[in-house]
Amino acid sequence: MKGTGPGSVLARFIIFFSLAILPGFLHAQAPPPEAVDWHLTFVGHVTEFDEVKGKDVALVGAVVNVYAGSTLVASPTISSNGKFKVDTPPNSDYILTITKSGYITKKIEINTYNVPQVRTEGAFGEYDVEIELFKMYPGLDYSCLDQPIARIVYNPAPDVDDFDYDKVYLAKVQACIDNLKRLADEAKKRQKLYDDAIARADKAFSAKDWEGAKATYNEALGIIATEQYPKDQIAKCDDELNKQGADKKKYDDAIAAADALFKSGDFTGAKTKYQEASGMKPAEQYPKDQIAKCDVELGKLADKKKYDDLISQADAKFAATDFTGAKGIYQQASVMRSTEQYPKDQIAKCDAEINKSVIDKKYNDAIAAADALFKSSDWTGAKTKYTEASGIKPAEQYPKDQIALCDANIAKAGADKKYNDLIAQADAKFKASDWAGAKTIYQQASDLKNTEQYPKDQMKLCDAALAKVDLDKKYNDAIAAADALFKTSDWAGAKAKYLEASGLKTAEQYPKDQIKLCDANLAKEGLDKKYNDLIAQADTKFKASDWAGAKTIYQQASAVKSDVQYPKDQIAICDKNIQAAKDKPYNDLIAQADDKFKANDWAGAKTLYTQASAMKATEQYPKDQIKICDANLAKAGVDKKYNDLIAQADEKFKASDWAGAKTIYQQASAVKSDVQYPKDQIAKCDANALADIDKKYKDALAAADGLFKTSDWENAK
Repeated sequence: MKGTGPGSVLARFIIFFSLAILPGFLHAQAPPPEAVDWHLTFVGHVTEFDEVKGKDVALVGAVVNVYAGSTLVASPTISSNGKFKVDTPPNSDYILTITKSGYITKKIEINTYNVPQVRTEGAFGEYDVEIELFKMYPGLDYSCLDQPIARIVYNPAPDVDDFDYDKVYLAKVQACIDNLKRLADEAKKRQKLYDDAIARADKAFSAKDWEGAKATYNEALGIIATEQYPKDQIAKCDDELNKQGADKKKYDDAIAAADALFKSGDFTGAKTKYQEASGMKPAEQYPKDQIAKCDVELGKLADKKKYDDLISQADAKFAATDFTGAKGIYQQASVMRSTEQYPKDQIAKCDAEINKSVIDKKYNDAIAAADALFKSSDWTGAKTKYTEASGIKPAEQYPKDQIALCDANIAKAGADKKYNDLIAQADAKFKASDWAGAKTIYQQASDLKNTEQYPKDQMKLCDAALAKVDLDKKYNDAIAAADALFKTSDWAGAKAKYLEASGLKTAEQYPKDQIKLCDANLAKEGLDKKYNDLIAQADTKFKASDWAGAKTIYQQASAVKSDVQYPKDQIAICDKNIQAAKDKPYNDLIAQADDKFKANDWAGAKTLYTQASAMKATEQYPKDQIKICDANLAKAGVDKKYNDLIAQADEKFKASDWAGAKTIYQQASAVKSDVQYPKDQIAKCDANALADIDKKYKDALAAADGLFKTSDWENAK
């Protein structure tokens, strides 16, 4: 809709992360013959995605600069809600830069050239843009963001509000956009893995588990090797381990484990162990040399993986008959390994396929390939080829019948394979004593085939093993804490911990003997004062909602006077409140996911339901919701593919390209065979093509008759 005054519809344009990288495009443009008095108001809204809130929020501290060429012409103020305005005069070419320290910088070009004189007689509506920035991660190449990510130009089309983004410009950069998005996602995942490892390491460090803390700090360092904090903590762990006097054996064990991993080809594991050994003895050269060798081997594996990934992507596109896309990726692989013949052969095959134009040959080739795959029981490959053939000739029944047979065979083979694969994975984790990991995968297998008894039995064994490990750890931790308190003459504290340990393993005599000693010592001290002081401290923490702290002191008070009911009642209330706090993160995630589900944000809802399900693996609700989200996402994909094809076909129809339009209408009809519109348009294409032929015949006959009448027999003939 064209805007002609202040009441015109506001142009709206959302710039998300996917529009991250675009090539340069500035060109000199000549001004119109006469000056005009108008301007375009550009309204920006600078945001970032809040992981906790699960939505975009205003980005505080961002800076906007406006340039004409290399000259800074304005630095608009950003309000507290993230909004700013820029007035752009006619016949100008401005570059907006939006940035914040620690975040990426995005650039947008606003071009107000080529506005018709008749359009400048009325006012223009505001042009709204949402600009999302995200934090920079080390190790990524952001140089492609040096150029603008979008170009806003005047568009005279009747369905556009005056100004719009340049779609042709965007189409040229999609591959670069996708690559940066993928790299940023990977960097974000690495950061999360690093943060999780640091949290676990800090917890072990606080518990004085120096070995466990050091191993986990090394794990974090293996994820992000440039961070100093885990290196400092590893040094502290080494100091503590040195005090315990087991340096040489630990170093030798680490070297032996690293050498074994190196010989087995596990270079990541070997590097971690060599780093552990080097942390114990920084002066030793051997582990440093081996770390360098691990880095060399890991680099080789990374190059091979990148090449293999490119070949896999190209093969997938080749199998899907996207020969242009496949050729581009084969070329990338060939540049990486110029001596490899396979990508060169595939490039030649792509060129051959691209040059094919005869529909019958394409159809017959696809059918032949599909039949061969079908005979070799490659149902997925066969289905892909039959689908390709059906898209070429939608009216043919044979490929449709074969697709149905392929689907039946795929469904039968897929369920058995998926179940067996899950059982194999779970059994491997079970043998490695990873009870929690094994139980999760046994549950998946049981969900797939709920009549099978084996995964159910294995889950029970996992639960029993987890319970025993947890019980032993809790008992040993309680005894260690009690012994430490006993040595400091904290009889009440020691007794509380010995009681806790005795409650965990009632048959053990040691905590019972120690409790008697604690009682004897406590009898020598002023029990009433100590009890009252502990109750006062516990009550203070209780009022401050410090349930864990209050519980610990109530336990100490109860140990002082075990016959008094009050601290026991307060301990029960603390336990109830602690459990409620543990359930809150799960309930909050479910609430956020439900909000996104109600707003039809299926992808966002699925992410949050998946997080909630990982938190409480036995809860069925998030699993059911994930399945519904997947179903809705699949439906949205089919609708988009159909609408995109119809739009392409309509454009060719309007341009009188009857053959081109008919081909794409046939593709759309194959996507949604129950819709009448593409069938009607195919009939119109056929009729118009015949009409064009008839007109050419009549025009030629009329010209010949005219020449015949002038006795121009040669040309008339």
